[in-house]
Amino acid sequence: VAWDTYFWTSVMATFSVLAETGMRKGDVSTPAAAALRKGRLTFASVRWLINGERVAAPSLEQLLSIGASRSGCWIVFGCLKNDAFGEYFGSKPAWLPYAADAARNACRALVSLEIAAARDGLTAARRSSVPLFGPSMGREWYHSKLDSVFVLLLRCGAGLSVTACEAYSVHSFRIYLACALYAAKCPPERIMAILRWKSEEALLIYARMNDDERTEWVTKSMTQHVDSTVAANLPRLDPDEWVAALQEGIRNGSVGAAARAADAAADRDADAL
Repeated sequence: VAWDTYFWTSVMATFSVLAETGMRKGDVSTPAAAALRKGRLTFASVRWLINGERVAAPSLEQLLSIGASRSGCWIVFGCLKNDAFGEYFGSKPAWLPYAADAARNACRALVSLEIAAARDGLTAARRSSVPLFGPSMGREWYHSKLDSVFVLLLRCGAGLSVTACEAYSVHSFRIYLACALYAAKCPPERIMAILRWKSEEALLIYARMNDDERTEWVTKSMTQHVDSTVAANLPRLDPDEWVAALQEGIRNGSVGAAARAADAAADRDADAL
């Protein structure tokens, strides 16, 4: 694979960003090749912090000089599946810190993509009209192309069989990030914020417990003494019997007779006073 071509530079940037932001496939590709729609990610969606300086449209010199000290970028979201008009997450960009030596780093991959785009003619004036992710500068990924590249990398890079590949999809990046954050003991509300979920139900679906952690908890449970009690198992008065007796007393008049006798006794006690 010629990793220095625009195509593969874009592939690396796309998948690296998916792994660190948990974006959906529909956020980085379209159902079919089509004109860029408003709200889609463009190069203008990326804002940079380069060596402590905030930059909207970095020059080639700035990109080549980027360092680990106070460097990174923000991805500003537009239209998302659960936020069609950018009302909820449009003001909450994803921060991607720069790391020169990490095995995978989304910001570093975006630097390479910016450099490739600049060499292919990207200018500051065109940033808002050029798709951020695509097979060539000016074109956006479409679903089937991105899926085929993903499977190719699984087959040739990870050595998976055709059958094994069926267990994965581009959406696996989102699931991976949710599970990895959960395994790292990230607070649930922070996972929701990072993955841009609006409900806890979505968190429960995606943030799956690792098998090792499940084994650890189940093993610990085997040594615990359980003596909790529910209210249904506590002793209680059964009212059925006295209710039945009261109803019978009303029917045969004994309740009324007892009430009249009690009134008469109360009157005699009052007269005695």
